[in-house]
Amino acid sequence: MVEHFFIARPVSVFISFAFSRYRLREKLFISWVGLRGSVPIVLATFPITAGISDADNIFNVVFFIVLTSVLLQGLTLAPAARWLGLAELN
Repeated sequence: MVEHFFIARPVSVFISFAFSRYRLREKLFISWVGLRGSVPIVLATFPITAGISDADNIFNVVFFIVLTSVLLQGLTLAPAARWLGLAELN
């Protein structure tokens, strides 16, 4: 999972925005902020619909991990924006 945050997501963002006018700092922030959690939660519903035993436990674990990850990352958004010089102070 760590590889996803620090390697796969930034690489995919930089490839996707290769010809955009975004600056390096903006691309770094986008790679940190990106949409998270929907795919693992949807995939965790497949065992439930297939009737696999203990599928509800699998779903609960996946949901908890995604929720915790999103909450922890959300707490770092403002500091990351400030660190990258992207925050606008009012």
